[in-house]
This record gives sequence, C-alpha cells and structure tokens, in this order.
Amino acid sequence: MTERIYVVVLRNLDLSDRKLCMTSGRIASHAVHVVAKLQRLLPQVDVQDKDIIILSVAGKLELEKLCQDLTNECVMFVEYRDTDRIINGEHLTAIATYPIEKNQSRVLKVLRPWKCACNETTFSRSSVAEHSVLTEGSRASTEADVGSIPAGRANS
Repeated sequence: MTERIYVVVLRNLDLSDRKLCMTSGRIASHAVHVVAKLQRLLPQVDVQDKDIIILSVAGKLELEKLCQDLTNECVMFVEYRDTDRIINGEHLTAIATYPIEKNQSRVLKVLRPWKCACNETTFSRSSVAEHSVLTEGSRASTEADVGSIPAGRANS
C-alpha cells in the first residue's frame, strides 16, 4: 500500500467574540503551510510523491479532540497555528499526519473530506466566478466564462 499524508483543516474558527468561517483560500493556504512544515521536519521524505488527503472538522474543539485521539493511536502529526491581524492571536487551524497507511487511523476514517462551501450554498456572482476558476483545472477562466455561469439574480 501507498502511504498518505492526511491534512485536517477547520471549517470554522471559534474566536472569543465571533465565529469565523474559513474561506477556501485561507483553508488552502493553511493546508500548504502545514505540509511545508512536515516536509521541513522530514527532509528524507518527498511529500510530492505521497497522496495528500484533505479532511475537515467543524471547529477548534473537534480539532483538539482529534489531536488527542491521534496521539492515543500513536499517529504522529504536525500542527499549523495561524497568527494574523484578523484572528488577533495564535490559533491551531490545521494538522498534517506523518505519512501513514490508508487504514492505519480509526479516527481519520470517520472525518469528512473538505469541500468548498460553494458546492452547498448559492453565492453572489463574484463568489461563483472565483469558484469556477478554482475548479476549471488547467483551463484559464475568462470574462466570457464568468458571464456564462448561472448566478441567480446577479446585477451587472
């Protein structure tokens, strides 16, 4: 079997005064940061050759419980803690396991894969256009492409 790296990200960040819904861009950057951190810790392993599975949890408490459960299963992982002016402090927002076999962790098997909220909710035209750029693969999006996306009652 092939070893995999599991990245687990937050969908929401619970701050002291509000709940912050993590954007696709923020989630993607946190996933990259935590895998880069793992690569620095394991220079002998080329993470590009591993399957990277991105999973998600709802919030901070679920991520903290997952960390404890992974520790109990003896699955090693690294943490990424975000600090910026928006969140005002340092918060655990992503983890990445060391490379493990597909069924090595019981607790990871029950998590949902991360997917963009754009797949579940109707957004304004600009959000739909942003989403289409992310899902079009190598094909570049143009103004004509954006204009052809059904966006409900978007005003031009």
